[in-house]
Amino acid sequence: MPFSSFTNIECLRVIKEDQSYMYLVKSKSSSCICPSCHTLSHRIHSRYVRSLQDVPAHGKSTYVQIQTRKFFCDKCSCPQAIFTERFTWLGTYQRKTKRLQEMLKSIVLSTSCKVASRLSKHLGIVTGHHTLLRLLHRLKLPSYEPPVHIGIDDFAFKKRCRYGTIIINQETRRPMAILNGRDKETVVKWLEQHPTIQMVTRDGSSTYAKAISQALPHAYQITDRWHILKALFTAIKQTLQQSFPSTWRKTEYKNHTSEPLIIRKTDIQRNLYAEKVWQRSLEVKEWKVKGKSISWISRYMDISRSTLNEAVSRIRHEYRASATTHAISRDSLLWKIWSEKNSDWLKSLPSVCLKEFPLISQLFEVTPSFKDIVRKRSTQGIPEWIETYKTYSFPALNTFISYIEKDLQGVMAACVDPLSNGLSEGHIHRVKMLKRMMYGRASDELLKKRVLIPLL
Repeated sequence: MPFSSFTNIECLRVIKEDQSYMYLVKSKSSSCICPSCHTLSHRIHSRYVRSLQDVPAHGKSTYVQIQTRKFFCDKCSCPQAIFTERFTWLGTYQRKTKRLQEMLKSIVLSTSCKVASRLSKHLGIVTGHHTLLRLLHRLKLPSYEPPVHIGIDDFAFKKRCRYGTIIINQETRRPMAILNGRDKETVVKWLEQHPTIQMVTRDGSSTYAKAISQALPHAYQITDRWHILKALFTAIKQTLQQSFPSTWRKTEYKNHTSEPLIIRKTDIQRNLYAEKVWQRSLEVKEWKVKGKSISWISRYMDISRSTLNEAVSRIRHEYRASATTHAISRDSLLWKIWSEKNSDWLKSLPSVCLKEFPLISQLFEVTPSFKDIVRKRSTQGIPEWIETYKTYSFPALNTFISYIEKDLQGVMAACVDPLSNGLSEGHIHRVKMLKRMMYGRASDELLKKRVLIPLL
């Protein structure tokens, strides 16, 4: 056992076993300071053996038995007449050294207590998951400097039941606080306790926007760019769902081209006969459309059933040869509108589709123009964009434009400022990972400690 961190300790004996080491040690100090009055005492009251566990050595468990002394306190006014010898590397009433507890702290903050208990056994540390859970509960939340730039977002303690708010320090990139709720009053109460905040990044929530404006009217609010673009994508998607079928199909029939000039007499006769057959086929088609049976048409036109069937087959063949079927799915159209940067792809769409759904070209005008404003980090085009496209009679798009108008300051700040709420979103994913790691059974206080206490 390395004694470099153990001051005033003398090793008396080492017992080696198959899976462990046992060290018998004692203190070399002849005096001790009273923990109550801080008076130095030399008078020994008694001795006893204290059993401890230390960090493993070579994959084997390490145990320490230390001869501990009790001292008299000679100060008459001290309420503590007898006290136990203290050590800097060991806490009061503890059976594990401080460096072992730090190791266990790192392990238990990395995984669940049950997994940490099984892992500790493989490392040579004998402990149970209840001990690790008590260790976790004893940890204190870290303190932090007054924040200046923060990010705020909501998450679910229990989905569709209870929600909370996580607050991130944008400068240290660490979570600062977890609030039990995402309502306006809870957020306002916390923000009023931190008047040093100058800048807040958030999503498109109107609740957070109102809470920040009420508690910190001087704070500069930045709406997250990803949420702005997601709201536009949702508006385009809802507009297509309301106006465009899931799969649009249209069959076009080509007109017959004019025949070439006939020169020979036999060609004229052949053409006249073919025209006679075609007209007879068209007459058969008319009677079929009117619902007449094959036998009735045969008697009425005075032709055999075989000739009649040939005419019907000829009509079907001509229509199949001249038919062109166009099919466009709503999902592919949505992806084209969102991802394409120029309008050349509109020429590849059937003209009958563009004529039937003029909203396709209108939605394509809306999407790239707004994305260009966000991409170029300029606020000059936002008011003009709103005035241009608020006249469109698309309910979902009008809802998005109303959202932009209500949060115009935050949206314009998002277009020019490099900060975003992505850091908060990343920590929310970490919260979800910790919840899954604990099988969703952790208390709110335990979850807060796992999130807020840094691993290193």
